[in-house]
Amino acid sequence: MQSLDIGLLPLNDDEYSRGKSPIKAIQYLACGIPVVGNIFGGASEILNAENSIAVNSDQEWKAP
Repeated sequence: MQSLDIGLLPLNDDEYSRGKSPIKAIQYLACGIPVVGNIFGGASEILNAENSIAVNSDQEWKAP
């Protein structure tokens, strides 16, 4: 994991995803890797503008 440049956190905006543990995001941050992904549910409690880039729509995932 330490060889990664960014950590991807693509989640669907549904009840199941909102209830998931943000362990993957925590692992990325523990290695000093910035997170790019959908930030809601448990992940919204630990991710912010200083350690992540929020992606809010399918269009943003596809934008260059």
